[in-house]
Amino acid sequence: MVVEHDAAACLLAEWLWGAARGATHAAYLTCGTGCGAGVLIGGRLLRGPHGQTPEAGHIRLSDHGPRCFGKAGSAEAFGSGTGIARLAKMRFPERFAETVTAPDLHRMHVEGDSAATAVLQESARRTGQLCAILGDLFCPQVIVLGSLARYLGAWWVEKVRAEFVREVLPACGCDTKIVPPKLGERLQDLSAVAPCLAAEAR
Repeated sequence: MVVEHDAAACLLAEWLWGAARGATHAAYLTCGTGCGAGVLIGGRLLRGPHGQTPEAGHIRLSDHGPRCFGKAGSAEAFGSGTGIARLAKMRFPERFAETVTAPDLHRMHVEGDSAATAVLQESARRTGQLCAILGDLFCPQVIVLGSLARYLGAWWVEKVRAEFVREVLPACGCDTKIVPPKLGERLQDLSAVAPCLAAEAR
């Protein structure tokens, strides 16, 4: 049996069969309930001395954001479903409750709701900043964005990319692609298998 961090497991699945296939340097951001990260460097997962995986969601991007991951304005406050709901409530308390979901906000944005659009734009901008930090640190060939990229679609992903380009050092990010997961509904199942296959390969 192999036990693996969820973001690292998703990264391995996308690396073996999906959007990160063939990359030697890659990152996966869960962008789901939370904002976890898996990072691959030289074809191997980045780990701390005690097996830790990078907690990119804990990076503070703003002093004026919702409280997630134990601090205000962390990356998770902007790049997760939980964070987006709190962001919507914080910015437009008269409009949104914390029970609003990313698909709700996307539907409202498509229908022309300016408040929902503002929330999603800020989410994309901050997520792009997080991607730029990863770009500057690790020079990944690809950054795969998780659940929010599926729920919010190409519009959100393009805004993440645009902010990444504005923020990243060109020498570090010139080859980086920012993409949604390729494995879709199969990702969870395949992420359970991928760590076992990767462990056998080592």
